Amino acid sequence: MARFFAYATPSIKDVPQAVLRVVANLPDNFCIFLGFQVDAAADIDLAVLSPTGIHVIEVKDKDG
Repeated sequence: MARFFAYATPSIKDVPQAVLRVVANLPDNFCIFLGFQVDAAADIDLAVLSPTGIHVIEVKDKDG
């Protein structure tokens, strides 16, 4: 399973279950970084570091 890292908040419990189901199946050589600030105007919900590159994921959780 991929390794998860979080700087402070959010924690893994803040990630939607649908996203966790997908990233939890990634191999051991993947690292998932949760919620961090790039600059004053930008933040990243998830960044996945893999052998092939860095993948940035914006998570939206809308009802309906």
